[in-house]
Amino acid sequence: MEFVGERTLWWSPARVSQFLTQWLPREAILSDAAVEAMPEVVRAWTMRQGGHPAVLRQIDHDAPRLPALMADESLASLNKRLALAAREG
Repeated sequence: MEFVGERTLWWSPARVSQFLTQWLPREAILSDAAVEAMPEVVRAWTMRQGGHPAVLRQIDHDAPRLPALMADESLASLNKRLALAAREG
């Protein structure tokens, strides 16, 4: 979530989809347990922002794809690839 002063920017269906399907697979290094928990974490963020029904529907739509997207190494950024390689070697 991003903040401007004391007001959070709107957490929209497009942003939640981008977070789950693009940003996390590209940048995040998560355990299997964290990947499994992430939809509930995002739901909690959404509820904190008022629980917009369209955002919750988008989470339900995108969440099942998250484990496969996280496992797809071709989606990882260079920084993520380097960090993973350093952990292995």
